[in-house]
Amino acid sequence: MGFDIRTVAEDEFEAWQTTNSVAFFSHIPPDTGSRWKRPFVDLDRCWAAFDNGRPVATLRSFGNEITVPGGAQVAADAVTNVAVLPTHRRRGSLNGMMSASLAQAAERGDPVSILIAARWLIYGRYGYGPATEGASYTVSTEGFALRPEVARLAGTGSIEIVKPAELRAQVDAIFDRFRAGQVGAIKRQPELVDRTLGLNVGPPGFEPPKGYCALRRDTEGRPDGYLHYDVDDAWQGMQPDCTLTVHDLVAATPAAYAALWAFCAEMDNVVRVKAADRSVDEPLRWLLQDGRAMTRDHQDDMVWLRILDVAKALSARSYRVAGALVVQVTDPHGHAEGRYLLDGGPDGASCSRTDAPADLTLPAYALGAAYVGGTRLRNLASGGGVTEHTPGALSRADLMFLSEVTPWCNTWF
Repeated sequence: MGFDIRTVAEDEFEAWQTTNSVAFFSHIPPDTGSRWKRPFVDLDRCWAAFDNGRPVATLRSFGNEITVPGGAQVAADAVTNVAVLPTHRRRGSLNGMMSASLAQAAERGDPVSILIAARWLIYGRYGYGPATEGASYTVSTEGFALRPEVARLAGTGSIEIVKPAELRAQVDAIFDRFRAGQVGAIKRQPELVDRTLGLNVGPPGFEPPKGYCALRRDTEGRPDGYLHYDVDDAWQGMQPDCTLTVHDLVAATPAAYAALWAFCAEMDNVVRVKAADRSVDEPLRWLLQDGRAMTRDHQDDMVWLRILDVAKALSARSYRVAGALVVQVTDPHGHAEGRYLLDGGPDGASCSRTDAPADLTLPAYALGAAYVGGTRLRNLASGGGVTEHTPGALSRADLMFLSEVTPWCNTWF
């Protein structure tokens, strides 16, 4: 007997939240958790698989947008809270919810859908490909010294310690300036920003990250960067052994970027700085006199992307070099299926359906992975994900899709 796949009614939301909490091993009380969460959830985009009237799997989405090469911000259906009870695994509930949610997003006109995958093996079959990556770093303060010209730039403004509420008043404007130039960046949900800063305490049992807030201003007093951090205050005997953990460092200008990193690394008693969810192409190394003061600890996939409207999505971004391609997209779910003529370059692009012979054939997941320019089409082809029909088409496409700015998303959802 199959599941009843549908959106959740108001009086079913607490049961939906209970299912999600159990599946994710959460100990936050479902009743208080659902009361806290409900104002932020659109029930028309909140899905469940019901077994005899009881939700046994959950999924929801919300509206967002992602910055693409060229600076456009493309509307994105952001999928989250995907979970299945351990008693109902491998019985088709995820297939039902994903199919319904994607059909809804396509009907709504969203060009792309995004998510963060708990498991690599799950989402390729739904047309998603890994489009951005993130990395974690450790910076040794003993070897930290900015290059002289960078130090002069970093010293042109000011940094002050502020209360969370003071920082919150500046965060949105700074972050919007940052994401306008950062390919792969997405909007942040206001309630999660509040919760991270401790301004919205969240449901009972949730502990917001403890820490301090710093606001950077340029020479004219305009905020252009901010930092949320904590220090563990550890010692070895009489020697400081403190680690500063960066919760969030956002800079809208190169000067703010250099100044905030220097603020972290030059703090008294701090011997190392640790930062997660950073770019795999973090520029800090090249700002230092000794690049080995910075080491990468970890790297992994972050945002997975699925294209729903190929013509709209490919027309929205710019391309590294000028060129024209006919691309055949295969999609078992049908949303991206078809043959498209892409004509694009640094100044923009157009894309429309065509009957011309295909230069390349690729599945929806490969197009999603390559869309913001962080995953090389050449690498996808080496794994069988792209088929070249016209000699030279793969090299041309690889250069066209490559982003000048390394895609990076520093926002969980």
